[in-house]
Amino acid sequence: VHSSDNGYFLGERGLGDKRALYEEGLRIPYIIRYPRLFPKGKLVDEMVINQDLAPTFLDLAGLPAHPGMHGVSFKPLALGNKPADWRTSFLCYYSRDLGPTPTCRGIRTENAKLIVYKDKPEWTSVYDLKTDPYELNSLPADGPLAQQLTTELEKHMKAVGFTQ
Repeated sequence: VHSSDNGYFLGERGLGDKRALYEEGLRIPYIIRYPRLFPKGKLVDEMVINQDLAPTFLDLAGLPAHPGMHGVSFKPLALGNKPADWRTSFLCYYSRDLGPTPTCRGIRTENAKLIVYKDKPEWTSVYDLKTDPYELNSLPADGPLAQQLTTELEKHMKAVGFTQ
């Protein structure tokens, strides 16, 4: 398994860091080679998150994941069998340490994203990723897409006991 840290902004959006929930800083590549099981050259573009790594490794070793783990094995995806209940959204979060990016949380769905900045409601960003894949034009923070994404964000936060 080869991976990396999430990407840095190299001037995109006037930023030079990675601690924001835009696509450039949110996406992480995973390159997996397991010739006994996974077909060569298979591209999986489903939503796989960091928490899926441990359950996947356990699954590949023939062991069950601990019930308290938040992730899910992506072995079926690598085999070309997308489970009917595979995730269609995920919670993302950045807690400010040093630097200019304030604490933010968000929800990323297959086609949209909401980014909410703590103590900065005027910075709330809503993107329709189908029509605006580069996140150039934020939609109204009180519009129908924002309301739908806020409901999804609250559902994910409640599921993991997120309180910030």
